[in-house]
Amino acid sequence: PFPLDSLVTAVPDVAVERLEESGLLRTRTEADGRAKVTFAHPIYGELALSDSVIGFTARRHRLIRPVVASLDGIGDPAVVFNRAELLESTWGAEDGDARILADAAILARTHMDLERALRFATEALRRGGGTDLELELLVAHCETVLDDDETRFFGLFENADRRDERAVVTAAHVCSLVLAADRPAEG
Repeated sequence: PFPLDSLVTAVPDVAVERLEESGLLRTRTEADGRAKVTFAHPIYGELALSDSVIGFTARRHRLIRPVVASLDGIGDPAVVFNRAELLESTWGAEDGDARILADAAILARTHMDLERALRFATEALRRGGGTDLELELLVAHCETVLDDDETRFFGLFENADRRDERAVVTAAHVCSLVLAADRPAEG
């Protein structure tokens, strides 16, 4: 769900009204009194985010940026995650993309949504064009807990320049191993 007021700041109200009248979008009022917009059917959302609709891809990528910008400052986790997912679907990186994705990754980790945290952190590192120890540790943590893969921690430790960095990597590694051991088995 997207806040209606954020959507109409990025897209003309007439377009939103037309989509609602045609049955593609649905608007509902939440308990907090704010209007939220959703696709009327999940398949519409999948199509909107895919690159399979001929002639729509370039226009969608051009329109996503203003929607992402209009959602800035909204702390609702669902909005933060939607914003990051929209950003993930865009071509190329722009200033600020990596930070938006990193913030969403950190929030996903606090909600123990490690699959989403891993995806956002990996994309943030890719778009950031460099290394960020906090994000590298987050990716290593997710890989250790989700896949029992400690390889990234070993690499981070070997590449740490200072003793304090090695201590941080070691502490994060130990915490991840404890969480992995305590995580209930699936199935």
